[in-house]
Amino acid sequence: MKRIIQMAALSLVASSAASSYAQEPPAAAPPPVAVPAEQAPAASTALGGGMLIGGDLRLAIPLGNFSDAAGVGIGVLGRYEYILTPQVNLTGRLGFTYFLSKDIGGVSVNYWTIPILVGAKLAVIPNLYVAGEIGLFNNHYTVAIPGIFGGGTASGSETDFGLTLGGGYRLGDLDFRASLEFLNLGHAGDSMSLVVSAGYNFWKK
Repeated sequence: MKRIIQMAALSLVASSAASSYAQEPPAAAPPPVAVPAEQAPAASTALGGGMLIGGDLRLAIPLGNFSDAAGVGIGVLGRYEYILTPQVNLTGRLGFTYFLSKDIGGVSVNYWTIPILVGAKLAVIPNLYVAGEIGLFNNHYTVAIPGIFGGGTASGSETDFGLTLGGGYRLGDLDFRASLEFLNLGHAGDSMSLVVSAGYNFWKK
């Protein structure tokens, strides 16, 4: 009888333990670890490094003594810009400007120049900038002298150090500029022009 009671007690304990294990809810899974999303790199225009290639059509109006020897100039320049910062562009330009002939006491004078310029544009407010350039101007001239026996011509050229100072306005890919241009700083009063130009950006990165 005693053995039967012990067996019954053991059975009751085992049954109670099994019931308790069956009713215990499973342990909750640990929450997933949040992986921070990869931060997108800043745009190249914000840090600099962009580039532009464009062209400028220009009209040059000789001033001072230069206006006595040269007519209105018409030219075109290729333009490269490196975007150093959102406010500063480094520039390079190369082109050709031809000045209409002018008669001085019956002598016809023709003048043209090939500018090679480097400089910078500084944005002062959105779309508006100031600009400066320095460089070389390969200046050429021809003089036609009338005469009884057909007259003659004389020509020459020289490479001079010059600069441009001015400002402009950008509207999308359009670029408008006005500046003072000195073809020869050694004779600034004899080589000064007021230049206005309209440009267009053909390619940008």
